[in-house]
Amino acid sequence: MASLDTKQRGLTKQIEAFQSPFDEIQSLRNSMESMRGALETFVRYVPQELMRDLIQSGEQIEVGGVKREVTLVVYGY
Repeated sequence: MASLDTKQRGLTKQIEAFQSPFDEIQSLRNSMESMRGALETFVRYVPQELMRDLIQSGEQIEVGGVKREVTLVVYGY
């Protein structure tokens, strides 16, 4: 199973440890924590290198696919 690299884990530990008396900053911290959780879940199903490329490109991810006609051969003993 893929996981966040050491540098990313260090950053998330800093975020977890940070507490602010200001509501806006605490809200930002909570949002970043939520994003971290979503990325950790996503990395289970998508190769980490592909995730890195998608984030760096700035493009939005869309669900999609291609319809194709296929032939399956099922063989039993």
